[in-house]
Amino acid sequence: MAVDDFFCWLNTNSGILTLLTAIATFITCWCSFISAKATRAQVEEMRRQYKEENRPFIGTELTYVRRTFYGIKFINHGKQPAYHVKIQFDRSFIDSLPEKVYQTLLLEQEGRECIIGINQNYTIFVGTNKMRNYSTLQSASGTILYCGPGGENYEDKFQIDIKNYMTIFSVTGKEDDLIKRLDIQNTQQKETNKILWQISRDYSNSKEKSDEQTIGIESPDEEKE
Repeated sequence: MAVDDFFCWLNTNSGILTLLTAIATFITCWCSFISAKATRAQVEEMRRQYKEENRPFIGTELTYVRRTFYGIKFINHGKQPAYHVKIQFDRSFIDSLPEKVYQTLLLEQEGRECIIGINQNYTIFVGTNKMRNYSTLQSASGTILYCGPGGENYEDKFQIDIKNYMTIFSVTGKEDDLIKRLDIQNTQQKETNKILWQISRDYSNSKEKSDEQTIGIESPDEEKE
């Protein structure tokens, strides 16, 4: 009897059961949609991280060559080559350089392009030791434009406070110090030789005058005759 009552109840309330089934189905679909959306977001994030890690990335550093020339080294620290690399220095930095030849060099290279491979570098020289004591020198700043293998465009800013970083480089080495000391000794030797020559000359002049005075005085015997 209980079974008959149950089926009778189902037949009477079939609409309610259908509604509940529809609601349950909707909730299931919504949860699946949310889960799929979260999975898609995770996939996009993983893809973004992969592209970020597997891309060219150009950094900068100050370099000092032969204890004479200062340059800005552009290094590709990324995992892909950098194509169509363009380096643009800010005009304020270019105008502050003490040597005109390097101002011209930086202006001429602005329109040029190059390729920087993985762990490779490209150096642009900006001056010599004259920069060390140049009070109006501005920070080396500018923009790097380049592309990845897939045509992705990148733009990075750079800025290096040259006046502060220059002090970490030694202008002279041990060999230069030795040469400097030898130059000082040579200078001192020349000064000593000059003094000795002057003393010798003064002595010679004094002796000549003494001889002339001796020749001009007659002896007592000559006066008697």
